[in-house]
Amino acid sequence: MRRVGRARGVVWVVAVICCTLAGTRSFALPVEVFEEIANLPKIKKVWSSSGVDYGTTDSLAACPVDDGKRVLLFATAKKAGRVDVFDATTGVYERSIGRPGSGDGEFKYPNGIATVSFRSADNSQKTFILIVDRDNARVVAYNPNTSGTMSSIITDGLYRPYGCTVSCSDSSVFLYVTDTEVPYEQTVKKYELTFCDGKIESRYLFAFGDKSGAGVIQEAESIVVDETTGRVFVCDEADRPKNVKVYMENGGFTGKTIGDGLFEGDPEGVIVMKVGNCRMVVVTEQRKYASIWHVYDADSLKYRGAFTGKDGVANTDGICICPCPFNGFPAGAFFVVHDDSEVRAYHLQNLSSLMN
Repeated sequence: MRRVGRARGVVWVVAVICCTLAGTRSFALPVEVFEEIANLPKIKKVWSSSGVDYGTTDSLAACPVDDGKRVLLFATAKKAGRVDVFDATTGVYERSIGRPGSGDGEFKYPNGIATVSFRSADNSQKTFILIVDRDNARVVAYNPNTSGTMSSIITDGLYRPYGCTVSCSDSSVFLYVTDTEVPYEQTVKKYELTFCDGKIESRYLFAFGDKSGAGVIQEAESIVVDETTGRVFVCDEADRPKNVKVYMENGGFTGKTIGDGLFEGDPEGVIVMKVGNCRMVVVTEQRKYASIWHVYDADSLKYRGAFTGKDGVANTDGICICPCPFNGFPAGAFFVVHDDSEVRAYHLQNLSSLMN
């Protein structure tokens, strides 16, 4: 991968050539952006999703179903008040869950999404999709292996929630939710989740976020936990500075941030993944013309480089991976949102090759 440089204090000249890095839409690309993207390593997409009128796609979660025989991809359609479901092998739309509203089975601006699994009393695995319902200020659980059962697992204590992530420690399962328009120290809320009598129950533990200094999270959305180190990575989209704050699972700020002075666009989707014997943090830099993924060593936090999509991908919000092999993806898949609409899939081994 190449390292990405930044030019400061200059006026970007617009190229005369019309480029199509963002898919079928043509636009005049700033020369410096064109040169920067042209020099980045690129991964080739396997498919683009199809079969639905998109409702401003935001976040993604992959979920094995039918006893692991298939993988479905869930994508929040925030302005349509629903979640779209795609076959992860082909990208073909299968169905939607939810409808606009505030009642049971309804959403008002669904945003963050995550997959969570539990071991039941008979030692079978129960998997659910968790959806942050922003304007209803709640978190909803959906069982993908039933006929569409949904239930609210968190209804109190959230104001304007956005992102979420799940982590496991020993036999415990934890949910982290980013909240906005709240005091800084209430930005991230942590819950313990349990599965009992066929349903998920949540217990609020604490909230965190520094009140001042480098650890203040001004505009939170995407979040991920590195279960190996116990670090919590929180993307901060505020203009000064755009970066990723590094906290610990106990809510303490490490004093470290990544991405300072690097991101021109918003830091959006973030994941932790293993590449051989190394673990990497991958952060999306959302740009209008092209999305760039920045890679950091998960242990040292050293910057490793950046890459983008070969077929042109832009304005990305959510990303996720399915690390396990499934039909059509022998080493798993990397999924991204393109321009608030379609979803694109890439072979995970291609991403791993770039990182190596």
